[in-house]
Amino acid sequence: MKGQSSVEMVLLIGITLFLFSIIIYTGLTYLNHLKTTLSLKILRHDVNVLCYYVDRVNTYGDGTTTQTMIYLPEGYNPTNSYIKNNRISFSLSDSVVDCMTSVPVVGNPPDTSGKHMAYITKKDGKVSITFDREIE
Repeated sequence: MKGQSSVEMVLLIGITLFLFSIIIYTGLTYLNHLKTTLSLKILRHDVNVLCYYVDRVNTYGDGTTTQTMIYLPEGYNPTNSYIKNNRISFSLSDSVVDCMTSVPVVGNPPDTSGKHMAYITKKDGKVSITFDREIE
């Protein structure tokens, strides 16, 4: 009888550990998905803010300047991001978030993730965007 109860205990502990590992794996996968979704929403919001300010500066005319803070989340891919013609396009891992502006826009996207101050200026019929890395 002692041998049977120890075998049952080992089986019970094994099944419990197996179920616990499935729960942990599922939870971590879900958290990773939430993090990616949140990063994409943050990037989409900030790209839309840039487009809004480009259109706003265009409305006020030459010489107008404004600034705004944007946050580029981890996973931001500067090699697939660009600002040219009437499009602002930022890349996050394998996703692309972009928007169209009503005026030609020029500039170079930031080369790192994190907080950046964006300066938006209209000059000679074009709107330019420059970025400064925000020091925390």
